[in-house]
Amino acid sequence: MKSNGLKFRQHLRLIWAITWKDILDGWKNKTILANPVVDTLLIVFYKTLPSWENNPEVPSLLVYDAGNSSLVVALEDSTTVNLYQYDSQQEMDRILARGSIPELGLVIPADFDQALEAGKALELDGYVVHWVSEEAAEELKQMAEAEIAALAGREVRINLEGNQVYTQAESTGLAFLASVSVIFSVAMLGLLVTPHLMIEEKRAKTIDVLLVSPASSSHVITAKALAGLFYCLFAAGIALAVNAAIVTQWWLAILATIGGALFMVAIGLLLGNLIEVRQQLGIWVFGLNFILMIPVFLFIMKDLIPAGVLQVFALIPTVALSKVLRVSFSNQSSLVSVGPELALVFGVTFVLLLWLAWSVRRSDR
Repeated sequence: MKSNGLKFRQHLRLIWAITWKDILDGWKNKTILANPVVDTLLIVFYKTLPSWENNPEVPSLLVYDAGNSSLVVALEDSTTVNLYQYDSQQEMDRILARGSIPELGLVIPADFDQALEAGKALELDGYVVHWVSEEAAEELKQMAEAEIAALAGREVRINLEGNQVYTQAESTGLAFLASVSVIFSVAMLGLLVTPHLMIEEKRAKTIDVLLVSPASSSHVITAKALAGLFYCLFAAGIALAVNAAIVTQWWLAILATIGGALFMVAIGLLLGNLIEVRQQLGIWVFGLNFILMIPVFLFIMKDLIPAGVLQVFALIPTVALSKVLRVSFSNQSSLVSVGPELALVFGVTFVLLLWLAWSVRRSDR
């Protein structure tokens, strides 16, 4: 390679110069710039979609009634709340955690009717998911207190202090939508912007100028990767910021995002190295998005998909990323619990980069 005689600092200067040029050119290129804009709009759409599909004027009240209280019978006829009753608090918590809009869980103790008849002070434990804001939780609490007081004829207090329910790795609802928005962000930017940078260089013939300069093709590819990574992390950062309330383990969310961005950039670099004309890019990206994103949605339908198919889906890096991200939203996470998924993402990325390095080495001869 012609760059063998260059010192390490010179390598870094060459890579940084090309990377900075690509980042600046990307902001000037309307085709490239449109991708982060569209991605941001889709992130906001996914975030607000649940509130459009549900009626916020009639909030949901999830109830576990430990003693067949007469209060539940009265709540069933209420027009102020939508009542959902469960056989255990664990089941109520599980359904509450997979929600996509603020909802209130309520545990009615076994002796509620006796306390009501005896004129004792009435206090119930209420539960909300951890991403629900204090304002929304307080509004749900006041609504439920007013409705129960009207039905019971007595003032009642609902205690929310310390009663938070956390989403888990298997949770759907907002946890799943938040994970999809991050994955879609890195996929959209990695598969569209990264190869587009290479195709634009080929179309404008500027890559030929670069390759007769001190820069080699490995410098060019590395710079394209860094530029693509910049755009991926920029878009993913917006997705994480929009969904910041649900993230509890930021270190894991950031690690998963970086892994996903590297994976998508590696695929994008391979596409840019193989594709010569821009028209072919759309076909490849559509096919890859179908292969990488559809299994993410199908994997959560475990009751409908055969176990063998689920095992195959689990080997797809985007499916693994969805799980890791949802674990980062929970209150329990460790590298051990998500080790296989992270190993899969980074392992496949390493193989793709080896393939790319082999392809680049051939072109450098």
